[in-house]
Amino acid sequence: MDAEEMLLADQIFQDEVHAEDLAAAPPRQFLPRLTYLSNYLSLYVRYFIHNTIIFSRLFFSDPDIIHDVIPPELSENEEKSTKHYAALLTDRSSLILRNDNDEPIPNDNKNNVIATGRFTFQKKNLYYSFYISDKAARPRTLQFVNSMGTILEEHILSDVGGLVNSVYQNATRKVCGVWKRLPREYRRLLKEERLYVVLGWGSKEQSEFTLSGQLTKYVALGTELFTVVFNGIFLPDEISDVPVNVTLAFEDKKVILTEKVYVTKPATELNVVEISSPISQADLRLLTRGRLVLSVSSMSKQHSLKLSGMVMTKATCELFQTPLSSSGDRDTNKYGTSGLAWLFLNNEGSLVYNVQIEDLNPDQRPVFITLVDVGNKKRTELEDLTPSFIENWANDTIDRLSPKVLEPLYSGDLAVNVASETETSLIKGRLTPKLVADARDVAAPILLKREDRSLPTSAVGMAWFSVDSDCHVHYDVTLTGMGNNERLLELSLKFLPMSAPDAPFVTRILDEFKGNQVEGSPVEPLSKDELVRLDSGVVFVKVKDKYTRSTLMNATLKQVKVPQNCLPHIDNYVSGSVNGEEANPHTQGACFHERRFYKEEAQWTSLSDPCTMCFCQNGVVKCDTMICPETNCPPPARRTKNAGDCCYTCTNSTLEDNETAIPKMCTLLGKTYLPGTTFHPFLIPNGFDTCTLCVCDPVLLQVKCTRNGDEKLCCKNCPSVTSYTDSENQTMYSDHHTVVEVREEKNANEKSAEQILAEGGCRNPYNPQMPYRDGQKYHPVIESLGEYKCVTCKCQGARIL
Repeated sequence: MDAEEMLLADQIFQDEVHAEDLAAAPPRQFLPRLTYLSNYLSLYVRYFIHNTIIFSRLFFSDPDIIHDVIPPELSENEEKSTKHYAALLTDRSSLILRNDNDEPIPNDNKNNVIATGRFTFQKKNLYYSFYISDKAARPRTLQFVNSMGTILEEHILSDVGGLVNSVYQNATRKVCGVWKRLPREYRRLLKEERLYVVLGWGSKEQSEFTLSGQLTKYVALGTELFTVVFNGIFLPDEISDVPVNVTLAFEDKKVILTEKVYVTKPATELNVVEISSPISQADLRLLTRGRLVLSVSSMSKQHSLKLSGMVMTKATCELFQTPLSSSGDRDTNKYGTSGLAWLFLNNEGSLVYNVQIEDLNPDQRPVFITLVDVGNKKRTELEDLTPSFIENWANDTIDRLSPKVLEPLYSGDLAVNVASETETSLIKGRLTPKLVADARDVAAPILLKREDRSLPTSAVGMAWFSVDSDCHVHYDVTLTGMGNNERLLELSLKFLPMSAPDAPFVTRILDEFKGNQVEGSPVEPLSKDELVRLDSGVVFVKVKDKYTRSTLMNATLKQVKVPQNCLPHIDNYVSGSVNGEEANPHTQGACFHERRFYKEEAQWTSLSDPCTMCFCQNGVVKCDTMICPETNCPPPARRTKNAGDCCYTCTNSTLEDNETAIPKMCTLLGKTYLPGTTFHPFLIPNGFDTCTLCVCDPVLLQVKCTRNGDEKLCCKNCPSVTSYTDSENQTMYSDHHTVVEVREEKNANEKSAEQILAEGGCRNPYNPQMPYRDGQKYHPVIESLGEYKCVTCKCQGARIL
């Protein structure tokens, strides 16, 4: 193989680079896996433990070839501390599982199901990826056990029947997850290779069968090797320097390579052999497309003691993602176009891609979306995704992947580029690998768009959110183009009761961070109220500046599916899709009326009836329909009622006939009245007050109000008071001055406003620093009318009665 062929072979094999082995393994390593095994050795089953190959790997190295790129989300120290393990799971493991009576548990694996497991230990978490032969459904449980079979950790992998709510796992047939925060003792067992995994099928009451295996550290091997890890083809007397035959063939017909190697000392669990043999360019292409069969057989029993399987892409649970950002030049991206993309390989080895683009300038259509190899100066366009672009989304599958796509994908050199007729690169992003677990094991991420227009147009983010069966929320947020990476940021969720104007909200701070990435989960689970709102899609994701409190980026969180066990049995909350008032969600400190929310003590005109006024008190809506007073109009005014008016009005015909006259009105409490209009004012908390009569003075354009002192009709405390209100500044002038004397207790036991409210006091809207004490009686102060002695209120238990 000459230098040019060597370089091409290296590029082809890069498509199988395993991101977990970057720190420990040589450059350009190749790690495929076997989908299933054939030729079950029933005749010699008593002579061995395992009868399968766990995985093989091929790689080439050359001093002139660029080495693999560490994913940017891992620092150098984190990558060095990352450890990688593998396990072969069969029903003939050295681990013996026993029941409560210390009896071996029977295992009925009729279809000879096997599985391979890959494990990445990172930041005290153990990420796992399993691939199971096609003969089995998805396992029910995963257990981590010690060498005695004691269960250390158990994960439920699926519902009864093998159902799982995961788009990625269903599309790939992989089993993905993470064991969070391993205790120190268990980390020691992992390091000493004394940890086992057990996959179980069936229900808890009736187990069908289990597969188990030992976690073994994945050790780096030499260069220019074809490595096979296997077991199960040794006879009882073969204890040292045992020869085995390894063959790579085209669908079990055309032999590409064959070599005899020696196993120095056959092990119980796993054995490793190394092969140094060249493979042609054409054969490498067949290998990347899953067309080659790998076999390992005993030299003494070549036909009966033989294991084989198709070589396919690796079984690690991972996807590739990127935010799509502009260069930040406002002249080329005036509309702030942004987007995101994520890709993964499905069970058939096809590339599933999803691209979202938002805020496109209409003048920039059409757009062109391509996969680009940015690992070379030419920046070669590899695949055109444009035909699938519909309504801001490009979603489709590339069936026959070539090495030219896989090589830059796994080396970190594959990018998504969005161009227009005027811009060769409007927005773009380089794809990076992410392990699928927790937040990233959901249907789709969300696009975070800039809210603060002072940010550069390149600012964009993507966020993954999920809720686990323990009702904990998980998040993973990646930002780019923010400019200042030293700014302290705050990630939070804003919960609304429903999608309605002025809806009250509750904010939960999830994390504080610097830089472009944050991932985690709050220690405390979400409340039932928060989970209901999250499931209803009425939650916003906010990225704020910690010190200025300004919102930098936000998005609506709509894709999160909350497990049923986390939701209340009776849903008293309204989802964002409900448009009726009949649900009337109870929200403390706000009122819901006619499809919108109003703040406490607010008053408004009903949308359905302009003659009805409403107000919000203690979270309850109270409405009152207008009562019209008697209207006696002195000449030359006449009594009229225009369309839309609630009551009759005294209209001056002289002004009416004068076309040049400018119509003038009186204003009281935000409402306008025509000159000569008489009305009863709307006064909280009793509604329209028939004991007070107001009139819009046609000359002064002021509202004149008079209180009725008739004890039979009104009350004993109502003095006869006449007051005027200036239409412009709402200032009240009265011919009866009532002095409201506020007595403050100035003694050693004087309490602050916060203490009074905490003890059941009521807020004072006119003087927040002097709330009403629990049990205190008082007359309300009505704007423009002063202290209103016709009404006596009482504060009781933080509620006004």
